[in-house]
Amino acid sequence: MTVCFRGKKSTSKRSNKVKIDVYLEIIQTICQTQHHAQAIVFPGGYFFLDRHVGHLNYTERKQAIASSSIGSAINKGCSLLSASLRSPPMVIVGIDSAKKPRHGYTSDNGDQLCVAFHKTEIKGIGRKVFPDDYELYDYVTYADDFRRSDRIITLPDGRRAVLCACYDMFGIAESHNRATKRTRNIKYIGEGNDIIAATGEEGFAEVRARLVREWASMLKREKVSVGLAAIHQFDRPGLDKYWQRHGIGVASAALRGGLALGAAHFIERLPPHDKSTLAAVNVPRYHLNDGTFRRHYAIQPIHSMHVETSHGSALIRVYSS
Repeated sequence: MTVCFRGKKSTSKRSNKVKIDVYLEIIQTICQTQHHAQAIVFPGGYFFLDRHVGHLNYTERKQAIASSSIGSAINKGCSLLSASLRSPPMVIVGIDSAKKPRHGYTSDNGDQLCVAFHKTEIKGIGRKVFPDDYELYDYVTYADDFRRSDRIITLPDGRRAVLCACYDMFGIAESHNRATKRTRNIKYIGEGNDIIAATGEEGFAEVRARLVREWASMLKREKVSVGLAAIHQFDRPGLDKYWQRHGIGVASAALRGGLALGAAHFIERLPPHDKSTLAAVNVPRYHLNDGTFRRHYAIQPIHSMHVETSHGSALIRVYSS
């Protein structure tokens, strides 16, 4: 199940109050529909955390999120789901954060996280490791996020899913045998409070290549068959076509036909239920090599509904795979 919201991503803590109200209204609507989804995916940057957590380890990140007002609100929604549904779905939410002060080579322009909650417990955190073209020189990736399985979750039906913070969905197909500009966009690699490798330094390319190999090995080792992406935003429906072909479709192909789903903000208006679905399954392996000739392979929801909340409209869609 995905939830797309009309509006913009959150860029400050002030945004959270409105987004919390909307989140709880949407959860209440889902409880009333009694749809038994495996997961509910919200957009990237849906909430804003007022502290940087990229340099922290997984346990510390969990504590920082769980102890925030965001964590409390998400847990309240999880409790509502648990009370209404025999098998409550996981809740997947995109959370952006405050910047980290400049240290050494570059400032770290905030965290981009995809966080999974289930029955009021954080089950996984995926911090972005594949920057987009607009953040090459002010986004630090962290070595552990390429190789630790903290971003892999087990869905209620037993399938293994990778949590993708926005462009990480494109990165599902990256490996030492198939490295694209997604890998080349990685310019700074951190470990704790230190930058351990930076573009232009001797040996940087080797460190980056090793981490991408570890990323690909992790996805294979953990038997991942589902990709879930918290996508930030599109100005309007139709501008997501590149994402569908080269992000969602490629992810499904790389996962050997597995399910790839994303949820996003749409700033100007929401799409019709059957457009801009940001969903694919059973995409053939050869899609990886089709380049500019890639098809969309978009799948249709089996159920959808527009919801008018106290602060705007949302589109809820249910998919089967």
